[in-house]
This record gives sequence, structure tokens and C-alpha cells, in this order.
Amino acid sequence: MSEELRIRAETIKQSLKAPIDSIKGYFSFLNEDSLSEFLDESIEDYHKLKQTSFELNDTVNQLLDVNKISSSENKDEIEKKIRHDIRNPLNVIIGFSEMMLEDLETDESQLENFGIIENIHSEAKSLNDQLSNLVSFSTNQTKNSSSNSSIDISKIMELIDTKKNTKEPITSATFLIVDDNDSNRNFLKQFLKRQSHQVLEASNGKIACDLLNKDSSIEIVLLDMIMPEMNGFEVLSFMKNSPVFKDIPVIMISGLQESELVTKCIEAGADDYLSKPFNSTILNSRIKSCIEKKRLRDKELSEIKKGRRIQAAMMPNTLPSFVSAINYPAKNISGDFYDVVSKNENSCYFILADVSGKGVHAGMLMSKISSIFSYITESDIDVSIEYLTSSINHELQSKSFEGMFATAVLGYCDEKSFRFCNAGHEPILCVKNNNVEYFKASAPPLGIVDKSLFVCKEEVIQINQPMKLAIYTDGVTEGYLENGKMLEASGVEEIFSNNDCNNSIEKIKNLLIYSNNIKLHDDITLLGFEFQA
Repeated sequence: MSEELRIRAETIKQSLKAPIDSIKGYFSFLNEDSLSEFLDESIEDYHKLKQTSFELNDTVNQLLDVNKISSSENKDEIEKKIRHDIRNPLNVIIGFSEMMLEDLETDESQLENFGIIENIHSEAKSLNDQLSNLVSFSTNQTKNSSSNSSIDISKIMELIDTKKNTKEPITSATFLIVDDNDSNRNFLKQFLKRQSHQVLEASNGKIACDLLNKDSSIEIVLLDMIMPEMNGFEVLSFMKNSPVFKDIPVIMISGLQESELVTKCIEAGADDYLSKPFNSTILNSRIKSCIEKKRLRDKELSEIKKGRRIQAAMMPNTLPSFVSAINYPAKNISGDFYDVVSKNENSCYFILADVSGKGVHAGMLMSKISSIFSYITESDIDVSIEYLTSSINHELQSKSFEGMFATAVLGYCDEKSFRFCNAGHEPILCVKNNNVEYFKASAPPLGIVDKSLFVCKEEVIQINQPMKLAIYTDGVTEGYLENGKMLEASGVEEIFSNNDCNNSIEKIKNLLIYSNNIKLHDDITLLGFEFQA
């Protein structure tokens, strides 16, 4: 059978199934108890109507079985047979529904049932009227279907051919087949090996988990649902809750076809679902699709990790003795960053910024801010904090960053003073001899306000006594502790009040990143300063 004929047959089937499904659906709304009591002896007519309506779907499946339609057969004869064999049950549905409507319209207690039977009659009659248009194997078919949409088979064929011509060759992959049925495992193993894939086997979920822990080469898992020891859903949950295995694609396999089960598996992280017995064509296409997605995902992760390494390299390798810092991204690419440019051993320019959003786009904006900051502060000319802040704002605002912006604290400090501008950022914490003070934002975030309207004011903290200062992103104060509570600003304040700067930052890191499995909801960045005066 040609690909074109197969697609046309499937298209006709779907066009017919929509109104048939509607007819079947109406029966669920009928009050059958009331109907049976009213019809009494003629209730058999209703049962015949219902049985024929539900059998109509099977009739369509049989008539449009693509494996039984030969390319050599006369298309006009095929169309005539399909129309004839579908009209027969349609005429039964139309006839019985008309007789029932005549009976029901005389009794007001049956108005609801009357309306539903009327809808069944209307759908059946409409489908019968459109049958000649719907059942056509002509590739130039342009008439409207029941959904008022036309299907151009030539365009579908063109898209398929283009996809075939542009698709890269599929390289071999390592599969883990998990199924307690020996025959199923053997079939899948032979099927995959013929395509040059590597295959591992497990007869139950527990063995599968052991293999995953032992063999790092496994790339895709074919996972049966019903198994001893551990069922498929338990294995799927184990994998998706593991930072090591969560990105391995999983195709679920089951003889059960309940839609609720399929939905739960997909929601739990499965990439696809196959029903037994296996259809080789469908199995092959699903496997190829899964491998393609896996290769694409691996490539994306590689690029993201490369971007993270580049981003990490942009942050300072060494810090002045009076400065401490941490930066942990919620994703591989961080939207938070800090930089410190030393002018001598006792003075430096600094910046801590939090870009709106997370991921690659935030990382790109972060890189832009970082490059401007470095360009200005690494020159031999001393610049004011107002000039530094305004320059970055103007550069961001004049370029198109799709509405993105950044909050930031920029400044300069030496042995005598701590000068800064807070552009829409979290308040700066200052601890002096157990006295706590906060310095709130005095300028808008960077990248929102036009140069002519942007106003920032340099603030100064005189260093005339021992003090500690902390600048942090909201990922710190809104970070979750192991007990489920947030750290909050009061938690940061308490830690900095009772510890030196280095220990304070280490304690905060341990409180928020208490496990390798922790999933940060936001980037965490903290810059601390400690002056002895």
C-alpha cells in the first residue's frame, strides 16, 4: 500500500469517527430507567438503536483497515462498498430514532430524553448526507468535511517527504528492556538488535533499578507496567525522582489501555506509551522518535553546561581578603551574578545583580551587564557610582531585551568608605557592633527607565568602626530550609550578627543547599564585606 493511500484511509477514518463518537456520547446522557418504563414493550427498539450505534465504530475500523486495502484495487469500488456498508447501520439508527421521537414527543416527562434522541437522529442524518464527500480516496479532495475543514493530501505527503530527506541518520543506542514476560523481552530484544542497538534485560523492576545503578551506558528504558517485585510505575517514579536517571527517556508498555493509566504515566514523566500486542511499525516510529529527542536533549544539555562553564569563568577567581561570596544557579545558567574588580589590596569596585527570569535568556543579559561593568571599572580612570550605574542602565534600555531588566547593587569601597547605589534590589544589610541597619533601593531597576529619566543617588557608609555588610538576591531570603520554612531576611540578619563574614556565608550555603537532591526555586547569590576599621 502506498503511503499516500494509507494517509487518505486514516484521514477518512478520523473524519467519520468524530460524528460517530458524538452519537455514542449522547447515550450517556439518557435517563434509561425512565425511558424503559415509558417504552415498555418497544424497549427492544431502543436497545437495537444503541447496539447499532456502538457497533458503527467497529464497522468503520474494519472497512478502513489500511492493511486490507490494496493499492491495486479500484478506488471507486472501494468507496462504494464503504459508503454502502456504513449507510446500512446509519439507516437503522435514523429509522429507530425517528420512531422513538414519535413516541416520546407525546409525553412531557420525556422531554429530556426526546432532546437527546433528537441529537442522535440529527448526527446520524448529517453523517449520512455527507458520506459521499467524506469517503473519497481522491488526493484532490477539497470538499468540506463534518468539521468544516479540508485536507490536502499532497501537502501532507510533501511534509513527510521533506521530513524523511532532512532527518539525520539515527545512531545506535543502549536500551534497557524491563518485562517479566520472556516472550515480550525476546521480541523487543531481537527487534532492537536488528537495528544495531545494544540491549540489556531485566525481568522485574528491582533488577532494573540495580542495572541502572550499575550501568551508566543505559540511554532509553522500555518499561512494562505489570511486574512482580516492583511494578513499572514504581520504577518510573524511582527514575524521575533521581538526579542521575531523571533525564533517561522511558517508554511505558502495557496490555492495559485505560486512558487514565496512560495519563498518569505521562504526568509522572514517561515519554511515551505502547500497548500490547506490539505493532512493529508503531514500535519502530516511537523508538526512533525517542532516540531523536534524546540526542537533541543531550546536545542541548551539552551546550547549556558549556554556557555555565563560560559564565562561571566570568566571575572572579580571587577576592580581596575582606570580601566573601557564593553563587548557585537554580538552573544550569544563572540569572544572578556578582563581580569584584580590585584596584589595590584595600579597594575594589563591586556589583551584585539579579536578572528577571532564569535560564539562557537571563544568562545572556547577565553577560551583557558583566561585560559593561568590567569595561568601565577595569580602566585606569576612576568613575563615580552614578556614572557606572547610569551607563549600564542606558545600554540595557537602548537595546531590545524583550522587557527583561535587572535589579542590582553597584559600588566602590576602600578603607574609609563604602559607596554604592541600590537599583531596585533587596535592602543591603549592615551590622555594626550588633546594631543592624538596612539600606533600601534609591533607584529603579536597570533597563526599565530611559536615560533622560533615570536618576540614581550614590550613598555612603563611613567605615569608622568594625562592620559587616551583606548584599544578596531574593533567592537567599526566599530559599527553603530543610524544615520547609524560608530563611527570610531575619535569618540572614541573625547569622551575620553572630558570625564573621566567611562563616556567615558558609552557614547560609549549608542551610539552603543541604542535599545533592535539592531543587532550588531561584538562583542564590550573596556578596559579603567585613571591615575592621
